[in-house]
Amino acid sequence: MSVGKGIAHGLAALFGLGEKYDPIGDLRSELTTARDDLQRTMNLSFLNLFDSQDKLNNSLWSFIKSNTSNIEQSMQYYNTIAMNEISKTNTFTLFLGIMVLVILFFMIFK
Repeated sequence: MSVGKGIAHGLAALFGLGEKYDPIGDLRSELTTARDDLQRTMNLSFLNLFDSQDKLNNSLWSFIKSNTSNIEQSMQYYNTIAMNEISKTNTFTLFLGIMVLVILFFMIFK
């Protein structure tokens, strides 16, 4: 904003005519244009991001659908391993419990 425009606006404001001329009107329109351009750029960036995420989700979904039997077999295998380990742990815990009872029995009736 040039000094002359500022002085002219100030003098016009003294006489109640300051609202007739806005010296920063051009700057406001430039700011609005820049803000709109930035918003448009951000919208396009988010659209590209969501589009690539959608493609990734679709490829993952197609991979899961095509490999369902392999995934189920793997889950069954790991489930079997887990159940075997649990049964070993249960057997060991049962053995320890019996040993504690035997020791208590001999301590009581000694």
